[in-house]
Amino acid sequence: MELPFGWECQNGKPWQKLCRRGLSLPVFFREPSFQGSARSPHQHFRLSRTRVKRPEATRAFALRRFLARPREDRKLLLEAFCALALARAIALCLPFRRIARMIGDLGTDGPASLPSEQEDAAAKVGWAVAAMARYVPWDGRCLTQAIAGWRMLARRGIVGTVYLGVAGAPASSDKMVFHAWLRCGTKFVTGGNGRLHYTVLACFSRREKSHD
Repeated sequence: MELPFGWECQNGKPWQKLCRRGLSLPVFFREPSFQGSARSPHQHFRLSRTRVKRPEATRAFALRRFLARPREDRKLLLEAFCALALARAIALCLPFRRIARMIGDLGTDGPASLPSEQEDAAAKVGWAVAAMARYVPWDGRCLTQAIAGWRMLARRGIVGTVYLGVAGAPASSDKMVFHAWLRCGTKFVTGGNGRLHYTVLACFSRREKSHD
């Protein structure tokens, strides 16, 4: 059950709401005090206390962590923020066929392995994109992250492959779930954790130029 802000539940239904206007006040819960009693659990309860974290406190904590990072990490996180914003604008304004042409050629898979320095750079890009996607005020889910990571890799001259997958019954399109992830060599830059639950529909990557 989804509860409104200020409510939390522990081993049962929420009992009382004391949190108002986002203040961090104690919240009490009804909880049975013993097992195996013939009496109603509403007649025996003990009170436990917890505190509700304010969204402002969470953002302040994230800002302190950001400022404590090394300078190179902060630059990478800011780049990931801008890449996510641009990727979200692209996903909203362009049809997918144009996005696919921008990312690469349909059916082209990138190299299975890359030099270690490129894969290490790709892993850092994936970390930055995943970290910033948790805090952006827009939809920063799989496709947005894949486009953002692809652009950041392209700026570094690194080849990446974007995969599109589907899970669900093909006969009922309303129950199908889509997912996008980005691979670079042996590293899954974005969306790699859930890829095994999806069947690959298409992949997009740039063909390597021949040097004849």
